[in-house]
Amino acid sequence: MDRSAGLIGHFFIRIKGDMNSKIHRFYATSIGGLEDVVLDDCQNRLIGLEKVRIERGGRVGRIFFQYERSPKQLVEIHSAVGVFALLAEVFGITVGKTSIERIKTKITALNIEPVQRLARACGAATDGSHYDLNVTLQGHHRFTTLELRRAVQEVLEGQHGLRGGEDGLSFYLQVTGKRAIIGLRLSSRSMKTALACSLTYLMGMQPQDKVIGLHCRGGESKVMEEAGFVQRFIALSEMGIKEPEANNISVIGEVNHMPIIDAGVTYVMAYSRLGRTNLSWGELAEVARVIEPGGVVGLVVQAPRQWVAGLQEANLPFDIMAGVPINLKGRRCGLLLLERIEEFDAQIDLLDIEWDDV
Repeated sequence: MDRSAGLIGHFFIRIKGDMNSKIHRFYATSIGGLEDVVLDDCQNRLIGLEKVRIERGGRVGRIFFQYERSPKQLVEIHSAVGVFALLAEVFGITVGKTSIERIKTKITALNIEPVQRLARACGAATDGSHYDLNVTLQGHHRFTTLELRRAVQEVLEGQHGLRGGEDGLSFYLQVTGKRAIIGLRLSSRSMKTALACSLTYLMGMQPQDKVIGLHCRGGESKVMEEAGFVQRFIALSEMGIKEPEANNISVIGEVNHMPIIDAGVTYVMAYSRLGRTNLSWGELAEVARVIEPGGVVGLVVQAPRQWVAGLQEANLPFDIMAGVPINLKGRRCGLLLLERIEEFDAQIDLLDIEWDDV
């Protein structure tokens, strides 16, 4: 009995140790202003999400959470710019160089084996013995980004036996104010991809819906395929797209004169310009022609307050469903959803009332 009890105790300790070695803390980064969209996406895809905390930022927001189920689901959060494992946090960072030593101590204490396992499970690394390191330093400090980077490289290579190289573990170290975050990148997407996926999420689009993207420059179809739209996306471009838009339709045409039948599409997306220039009222009038009543337009605009005022003056058949201020590479823009409303014919027949002679 003593021997059995010893084996059971050993087994319990081993299991407990394995559980503690797993990584359960993560965070997703979002386009500034779309933190709630990414959170909804996480809650819909990740069963058992716990301890959620949102940090709303300027250019980038972050959603921290705890998740203990299949890590493969983490890479399916398409609305996020990036998804990271939270390896460590260091609080009380000061401007002095002693903060570098505190960060080095924290990274030295990391258990690299579960980091390597997680990266392989998520397809984030093909060679767990190599690494790359991204370091950002915000605020005033008496040490440089280069000094911090070299110090962390010494630990990764000298203490953990890693070598710099491609297709390895992608570490991300960010020092903001009095806190440092050490993360492992599990997935990443371009801002255009994250914005497109956020739009499809907000607009409630379904794979069977007919969708047209305006001002496409190539790659939009791949973005839409990733979001689940395989065969009903039309990429409209003013010039020929060099790369074939596989599994979707590429059309050359101008937005103010689209080769689309009246009420031919359900949704219109205008995000490819990333808020650099707005749709003209003539282009939006053409959008009103090709979209069916009840359809939705998702677009990104500069100076959204003035644009909304102009929309009201333009007297176009759209109602504003929602508006979200967002930050795109330092530019403050607005993400708007417009619903195509029915137009009523003003030339209605009047009732012919026969009056009795008085």
